[in-house]
Amino acid sequence: SQGGVDALLFPTGRGDAYHGNWAEVLTHSDGTERAYASMCYSDWVVAIDVASSDILWRFGPEGDFDLEDPSGNSLSDAYYTDCQHGVEISGNRILAYDNGMDDRDYSRISEYEVDESTMTATLTWTWTEDNWDADWLGDVDYITPDRMLVTQGEQDCAWGSGDDVKTRIVEVDRET
Repeated sequence: SQGGVDALLFPTGRGDAYHGNWAEVLTHSDGTERAYASMCYSDWVVAIDVASSDILWRFGPEGDFDLEDPSGNSLSDAYYTDCQHGVEISGNRILAYDNGMDDRDYSRISEYEVDESTMTATLTWTWTEDNWDADWLGDVDYITPDRMLVTQGEQDCAWGSGDDVKTRIVEVDRET
């Protein structure tokens, strides 16, 4: 995070500018390694070349991709994630536990396809349910390409207030 801020590639963000919620190193089909990191307060997922430490792209508001819906219509920055947790990268797909901490009043799961050749991202799918608004915590993982395991994290459970604890694990089927 500090290197990106020093190079003026990352904004200082709101709150804790260096707040990372998730990171992973993946080996791509060409043998190169990439580090991916979720930057909560800038609402970005970043891809970094491990060998060179170069930032390859920044996914999120004011980042490197143009965002569109599946029909190719342009979407505003409001359709990106908002303080995402538990990101999963699978090929050209980004699956995110999208907390909706500041700009929305609900949480959701969001999936995007990124095209690095055109620097276009497509919001392909979202899922939410009534009264789900978890500002902090949470995770989502693919079980199969069409089934996801969601840990709906709730801060009351983690910090022990005991008020209306809502943390639960949900399996979601994309089609139903």
